[in-house]
Amino acid sequence: MTTPAEFVEQNQDLLLQTLKEMTCIPAPSRGEHRRAGYCLDRLSAWGVPGLHVDEAGNVVCTAFAAPEGENALFMAHLDTVFPEETPLIIRVDGSRWSCPGIGDDTVNAVLLMLAMKYMAERGGQGAIFALNTCEEGLGNLAGCRRLMADFAPRLREVVSFDLYRDEVYTGCIGSLRYRISVEVQGGHSFHDFGRPNAVAVLASAIDRLYRFAPPPGTHTTYNVGTLQGGTSVNVIAQQASALFEYRSEDARALRACDKFLEGTLEGFMRPDVRVRLETVGERPCMGDVDAQAIREIAAVCSEAIEAETGVAPAWGRASTDCNIPLSMGIPAVCCGLCRGGGAHTLQEWIDIASVPAGARAALRILEGRLH
Repeated sequence: MTTPAEFVEQNQDLLLQTLKEMTCIPAPSRGEHRRAGYCLDRLSAWGVPGLHVDEAGNVVCTAFAAPEGENALFMAHLDTVFPEETPLIIRVDGSRWSCPGIGDDTVNAVLLMLAMKYMAERGGQGAIFALNTCEEGLGNLAGCRRLMADFAPRLREVVSFDLYRDEVYTGCIGSLRYRISVEVQGGHSFHDFGRPNAVAVLASAIDRLYRFAPPPGTHTTYNVGTLQGGTSVNVIAQQASALFEYRSEDARALRACDKFLEGTLEGFMRPDVRVRLETVGERPCMGDVDAQAIREIAAVCSEAIEAETGVAPAWGRASTDCNIPLSMGIPAVCCGLCRGGGAHTLQEWIDIASVPAGARAALRILEGRLH
C-alpha cells in the first residue's frame, strides 16, 4: 500500500494546482457557494464518494463514517474575511506565495481535500470530513453549528485545520458581537446646532465602553471594529452605527461585559435619542470537556507537525470552529499545517515549500486519530 509520504509526493503537482485555483475563488462568509462547488467537482473527479452539500453550504463526506460508534470529524473552513470584490492574485516571491485568504484558511482546506482523496484510496472507517462555511466574521460559525446539529451524537472528537503550524489550539475564546445603532432627528449643522448628533452620541458611548474594567483573573478584551454614519460635513448626523465585540475565555466574564454594555447604552437614551443594541454573533466558551482527551488529540497533532516540519507548536487558545463542539463537551483541537503569516491582511502569505510537509502532517494526524 502507498505510504502517506509516497502519496503526497505522487500528488504534489495536483495539490499545488488545486491551491492556485481555489485561492482565486472569492469566498466571503455566507458567500462560499462558488468555492464549495469547485471543491465538490474536484473531489468527485478524484473519486471521493459520499459527498453532499448540506443546508449551511458545507461540503460533507460521510463515506468513511463508522455506521455505529463514534467518529472523528475533520474540518477546514472555506470562507475568508475578504469581500467578494477583493482582487485575488497570487504573487510569487521565491517560495512565498501571497494572496488574501491563502493561509486562512485555503491551504488547510486544500490539504483536507487531499486527505479525503487519500482516504478514498486507503479505505477505512471512523472519519467524517467537512469543508465548512461561515467561520469568519459575522458568519457566526453557522457551518460548524450545522455539522454539530447533524453529527454530534456520532462524534468522538473534532480536528479543525486552521491558521498556521506554529500553534495547536486546545481551548477556545468566546465572544459576543453587537451592532450598536443611534438615531436622532438630525438637521442643518448651523441652523439646527444644539440638536443631538448621532455620530457624537455614538462616539461618547464608545468612549464610555472603553473604560470597562475586565473582571480580574480573566483575559477579557473589547474592540470597535467598524464605525459609520452621517451624510455630509454640514449635516447633523441622523444615524450612526458600530460593530463592537467582547472576547474572553470565561463565560462569566462575558456575562459581565454584556451587563456593562446594556447599562452603558441605557445612559445615552433620551426622548430625542434612540439607541438600539443588536446581537450579531455569539461564540460560546468552553463547556465541560474531558481534558485528557483534548491532550491526547493535541499530542498527536503536535507530534505529527514536529515530525514533518521540525517545528514544535505551542499550545494555546483561540476563537475557531472548535468553539461549538467544545461548548457541547466534545473534545476538539485546532491546528494549522503550513508556515505563513499576515492572516486577515491583503499581504497574507504562505511558504509554498512548507506545503508538502504540511500535507504529510495532515495524513499523520488522520492516521493517528482513526480508531
